[in-house]
Amino acid sequence: MTMSETQKSFEVTFQESWDKYVELHKEFNNYRGQEINDNNIEAINKIIQDIQDSFLDMYTTLYFISVRAESATNAMKDYQKFIDALKAAGAAERPEAKA
Repeated sequence: MTMSETQKSFEVTFQESWDKYVELHKEFNNYRGQEINDNNIEAINKIIQDIQDSFLDMYTTLYFISVRAESATNAMKDYQKFIDALKAAGAAERPEAKA
């Protein structure tokens, strides 16, 4: 699998996880303003646990992104400088190379 294919697959998987996380928060919001009692305590605790599990599922990815963000930004800037230097030297960009 190429890096591009991996990234696309990852994006789909991460978005599904994020959507689940957001949905759980919406479900939790249904209980806001309500008194916690014997009738809803189990449901509230389950949603809280599901939110925590959902975030834990994404945590490694979010941590990886936050740690690598500066490196990725710097790599993109360095690559752009490389491309600019090639163009300044008269090189032409291949049409299929554009993202």
